[in-house]
Amino acid sequence: MCREWLSPRSFKGGLVLASALLAFAVVDISASGAGMDGRTLVSRHTRHSYRVYVHLPEGYGGSNRRYDVLYLLDGDKYFGEVVETVKELPDGSPEKDIIIVGIGYGKGPNHRKRDYTPVRVPGFPTGGGVRKFYRFIRTELAPRVERAYRTNAKRAGRLIAGHSLGGIAVCYGLMYHHDFFGRFIAISPSLWWGDGVFINRYKMDFSGISDNAPLGYFSASGSLEDPSMDTLARRFDRRVRRKAGGRVTACYKLFDGRGHDDLFVRALAEGLGAVSGPGAMVISEQTPDR
Repeated sequence: MCREWLSPRSFKGGLVLASALLAFAVVDISASGAGMDGRTLVSRHTRHSYRVYVHLPEGYGGSNRRYDVLYLLDGDKYFGEVVETVKELPDGSPEKDIIIVGIGYGKGPNHRKRDYTPVRVPGFPTGGGVRKFYRFIRTELAPRVERAYRTNAKRAGRLIAGHSLGGIAVCYGLMYHHDFFGRFIAISPSLWWGDGVFINRYKMDFSGISDNAPLGYFSASGSLEDPSMDTLARRFDRRVRRKAGGRVTACYKLFDGRGHDDLFVRALAEGLGAVSGPGAMVISEQTPDR
């Protein structure tokens, strides 16, 4: 549910890796998909090296069920904290029973300004690589994950979440990769990139989505961020609603008392609840015009 933020309580952080966490990289997988070896995956599309982290939900080993997968951008920074937050959710929460795949760069060069952005802009000559990054996820990373684990390998079973530049990458995915992902969480998306051209000029076409199985989109910003973050996020949310109609169930939220650096994990936890389980996203028209 997308609900009002009532408590200043923060969730526990830290990069605590319990035995249920498997930090690995998907370099080599057996034909059966039973195991993974190595520590890095070098993409033929981006030519970058990625460190991949995987969290399996409690009870995974003793069940035969298939699980939804959250693909988490900026995995080096957020994976451990997000896992701990998800583990603290109440038992029975649909968003607790997910596989989390964190995508990072490990000790190698961090290419997020290239991988997460749609166009090159002055001062950032390496930007504009998000198309190749999604090819990496779709054709190299996700197939390996889906062979190695019991995943709900269809659109509704794949989520993607990101913060800041990762947030604009999620917005790009909503527009152009909704045939692959079904749920999207964009926190403090950097929609200012390219002077906002992404909001107004990029094409949105949701004609292939059924009203009976809409996409889920949750976005958020913090009241202590630059006011333009709120303004642009609301503008993008309204454009999604206008273009998609009932094909996308959208929810935007401004978190009071939160800034750019302390928003993501708290907002992600609420976003997971908003896009998961029965009755998700029922409060979907709370974005006021500004």
